[in-house]
Amino acid sequence: MKRLLILLVAVTSVFLLFSCGVSQMGEDTTEVTEPTFPVLTICGVDISEFTIVYESSSLNGEKELAASLSEHIFDNYGVRLSVIGDNGASAKHMILIGKCKHVSDTLRVSAITLEGYKLNPANSMLYTAEGHLWVICSGPYNSKAAVSRLISDITPDNGKSLNIDYSTGVNVVCEELGEEMRIMSYNVQTGTASKVTPRVANVVKNITDFDADIIGTQEVNYIWLDELQKLGFFDTYTRVGEAREGDKQAAGNEYSCIFFKTDKFNLIDSGTYWLSETPEEISKLTDCDYYRIMTFALLERKSDGVRFLHVNTHLEWDHGTVETNLMQVDIMLELTDELLKKHGDMPVFFTGDFNTKPTTKGYARMLEWGCDDARTVADSTSKSDTHSGGSIIDYCFVSKDDFVVTSFRVGKGYAGSDHYPVFVRSHLIKK
Repeated sequence: MKRLLILLVAVTSVFLLFSCGVSQMGEDTTEVTEPTFPVLTICGVDISEFTIVYESSSLNGEKELAASLSEHIFDNYGVRLSVIGDNGASAKHMILIGKCKHVSDTLRVSAITLEGYKLNPANSMLYTAEGHLWVICSGPYNSKAAVSRLISDITPDNGKSLNIDYSTGVNVVCEELGEEMRIMSYNVQTGTASKVTPRVANVVKNITDFDADIIGTQEVNYIWLDELQKLGFFDTYTRVGEAREGDKQAAGNEYSCIFFKTDKFNLIDSGTYWLSETPEEISKLTDCDYYRIMTFALLERKSDGVRFLHVNTHLEWDHGTVETNLMQVDIMLELTDELLKKHGDMPVFFTGDFNTKPTTKGYARMLEWGCDDARTVADSTSKSDTHSGGSIIDYCFVSKDDFVVTSFRVGKGYAGSDHYPVFVRSHLIKK
């Protein structure tokens, strides 16, 4: 009986081992199937026939964006595209990123003439023609937005194949940059009625031709304000700022007004400070000939709720060895720091007749504080003097990393003042 039980256990063990072996052999021999990918075509051309080309000389991240696009195509369609700079040979079918050398003249012209074509740091375009796809972009923000939009458009939905056609052009808005903001700084030149009245219409034309959103002015007096009222200027613009010597109606009692478009901005806070040891009362530094002030406006853009601080001023020149200008710059920056502490960190820009050249300590202090001179960082700029006497003394400074300045221009030769208006086109970077 004992032998019979031993035999039965042995047979059962052999059977189990054999069964496991067969099972494992079956698993090892199971056929592995390759994954299937959907098909991507661009204007009917299979994606495998394309090469991704980026602008080699650009510093806007086109190379990295091209690489990320290539990886996305490989992950979703199983096709590995070559990624090359435009210093190499062109290909029959290309995805062109940026202002590539391989963009033909006819392709460029056909894109520019598209209805609704709009290209600036806040806008880019996707366009297909001549067997190519062109990602039209010119800066780090719109480049990223355009490639992100393309990646989104070519992502398959539940494995479905796609055909991409941008032959009518697709504008892409960069959400990191708000709408364009047009800033002016303008010393309008004060004077009596006989000197002011004949010039007001020309100054207003300079403002409206530029379609300024916000203007920092200097040397406005009560005569200016009366004449602007007569011309209907305040139907469009709201004014903030007090006169430097209180309410008295005198031609020399000047304002450093800020004017802003009423329909674009909400006023959160505003005020005027005197650039002296007692900034909250009418006063001046000992060595100053004039009372000098700064006007500020804390504004909120109605389109997106973004807030920013505008500081506008008209400073004294240095008096020999007394660095009056530098002292006033320091006071202005200290007051700005207090405003930011009170209201919270936000973008800031300064406009004004600083009465100081780019080689002086006052100018250097603005940069040390954390500003860029809009003139030096603009994509398109001017080297023109801002005063008819042949000097650069009017500025727009913007806080670092808060603005993209697309254009800085001086209205040299504009009639209306001994200063030329300064025109700045910019975008606030949303954070």
